[in-house]
Amino acid sequence: MIRFTCPQCKKLVQAPESAAGEKLACPACGQPIVVPPAPVRLPAWLGPVALACLVLAAGVVIALLPLRGRDYYGYRYTARHDLEAIRAWACMATFCLAALVVLAVAILLRITKSGAPGK
Repeated sequence: MIRFTCPQCKKLVQAPESAAGEKLACPACGQPIVVPPAPVRLPAWLGPVALACLVLAAGVVIALLPLRGRDYYGYRYTARHDLEAIRAWACMATFCLAALVVLAVAILLRITKSGAPGK
């Protein structure tokens, strides 16, 4: 069902999705109104995937912040450079793991809600 308000009387009107784009009479005031298109419904899995991608992107940005603007070509290589690289990769690995946990929890919640995957 498509729910929208009548532009004349501001009452809530319901119409079947098959009536999208058609002209109907408002049940409250009788004025002709055009039924708007049905709202776009996003798949249920899109939310957790988007959240996991956001967590992953945040991890990459946070991990690479300490390395920004570094040019090691003109400097003598020291152990400090190794430590910074290890910290950056550890941070990225942590956020990758967090993204996987978000996806796993979303999948488990979906399975327990529906009783079986894909329903």
